[in-house]
Amino acid sequence: MTFVTIYPSLAHPLAVAAHVLGQAVGAPVVGTLTGAFGAVPAFVACAVVGLVICWFMLTQVLFRPEIKEIPGGRELIRHEMQKLGRMSRGEMRVLVIFVLAAAAWIGVPLIWGKDAPISDAGIAIAVGELVDDAVVDVENIFRRLRENAKAGHPHSVFDVVVREALGPLILGYTYVLIAIVDMTAIAGAIGGGGLGQFAITYGYQKLDWSVTLVAVVTIIILVQFAQFLGNWLARRALRR
Repeated sequence: MTFVTIYPSLAHPLAVAAHVLGQAVGAPVVGTLTGAFGAVPAFVACAVVGLVICWFMLTQVLFRPEIKEIPGGRELIRHEMQKLGRMSRGEMRVLVIFVLAAAAWIGVPLIWGKDAPISDAGIAIAVGELVDDAVVDVENIFRRLRENAKAGHPHSVFDVVVREALGPLILGYTYVLIAIVDMTAIAGAIGGGGLGQFAITYGYQKLDWSVTLVAVVTIIILVQFAQFLGNWLARRALRR
């Protein structure tokens, strides 16, 4: 702030005004909202309002475009939208899943606060699994069913679904097993036992880095072995 005041030519005057306004008005407003509604709702509201103000300043004041419309731009966008066609069932499912994920990222901290039953990383992992199941696996099953219906000697629907879903199920249980290994290793930090507690108690706390290294390498080997075995079994199931 002092640097900008001494050398005003090096910064836009609006930046100085915004800084002064933020210190004079923004801090009291945030404090009032925090006291009335809590920290998270107050900061969410301020972030939304600040985003709108930033968009207006950047697009209408500081960097106003020289031309209002690109010649032929509307027709090009309309043509590309027509080429895309209507949203498929898989795209609709992905849209719903990501809307629910965004709602979970916002709603879970608002409802539970620090005692939230799932973290943001956990929500992201769950979304990844849902997208994989709702789009890739389901679309593959429908494709196999269509191909089976056109075959000369079609198999039963149950046989087709089981054979197509077996590989993803194996991969899903592989991910669960790896997550359990990771979580048990982390649980050692709070006395949960296992390799994590062994590495912390006999390695980290006693400054014996060889013990810590052995424990970490063992966990890595377990995870890699589980992943390799799960991938191999899934490939075998998909080739049947």
